[in-house]
Amino acid sequence: FIQLLKNAQICRSQQMLNYFGEKDAKPCGRCDVCLQRKAKIINSKQLLSLETQIVSRISEKPIEYEILIEQFDSSTEVIEIIRFLIGKGIIVQEGKWLKLRI
Repeated sequence: FIQLLKNAQICRSQQMLNYFGEKDAKPCGRCDVCLQRKAKIINSKQLLSLETQIVSRISEKPIEYEILIEQFDSSTEVIEIIRFLIGKGIIVQEGKWLKLRI
């Protein structure tokens, strides 16, 4: 079971379900491994630009999750970057609000 924590190539949920005998589990899309994979898919320059813009806007003051997303054209990428930043502990979500981790 400890090996699940060490394997950063396969979805955590898939690993867990596989461990308990469910062999055809699909990636969850929410664990650190899935989020990391999605972040790599986005062009690294675009990712860096969007990430910088998101952090900049949140650093000014806490902002509602949906309002932040509406400020960008590519909402799918922005949502993934927000999840990635939350997963990395750079920003936190408190209810509908996003803010920088202090």
